[in-house]
Amino acid sequence: MLPVMETQSIYTIHQEVIIVGNIKSKIPELIAARGWDTRKFIAECYAAGLSQDTGASLASGATNFNDRTMRIVAGVLGVSSISELKDFENGKH
Repeated sequence: MLPVMETQSIYTIHQEVIIVGNIKSKIPELIAARGWDTRKFIAECYAAGLSQDTGASLASGATNFNDRTMRIVAGVLGVSSISELKDFENGKH
């Protein structure tokens, strides 16, 4: 059985997740900053091992991707961290 203090810590973490708010993709902005169109980005993602459908979803601003996909996209876009691919609206980082 967990001590009460640990249980409260888990509850606090859970509350932080709820407070975070909406995740906004920065990928469309990063694509534009590189001077690429959507087709170029999709082709680069495909060359890096992602499907064309995944590339298209990423280019449209979708955010529901796993860490592996985001690491690949970070490499494609030349950013140093996956944290540069997203932003939190109305919440904490």
